Amino acid sequence: MTEYARKEKFVKDPISRRLGNLAVNLNRVSVFAKKNTSESVRNLLAESVRFIEWTATETTPEISEILVQYQIQLAQWQLTWATTWESQLQQQKVIAETKLISDKILEMI
Repeated sequence: MTEYARKEKFVKDPISRRLGNLAVNLNRVSVFAKKNTSESVRNLLAESVRFIEWTATETTPEISEILVQYQIQLAQWQLTWATTWESQLQQQKVIAETKLISDKILEMI
């Protein structure tokens, strides 16, 4: 599926479903991290960044601001992924923080 087609399908859902999909995506990070699949985790982070991009503009300013903060954090991890993944401590930090972000997004629904 092309990126455009994926976006078109995603944005047809109501905001609550999009936020739910984002939360589920972030929750998957811990599963893939435990299986030690660096590329899969990095792809989940990238997809989550896009989910936020496709959703934030259609939420309230307060929610949009929070989502953009999460998006920045996820993008920073993407930029430093090679070194982040090499450190067990950093891996655990990413796992814990993505779980926390996921929980906070679920509270927005």
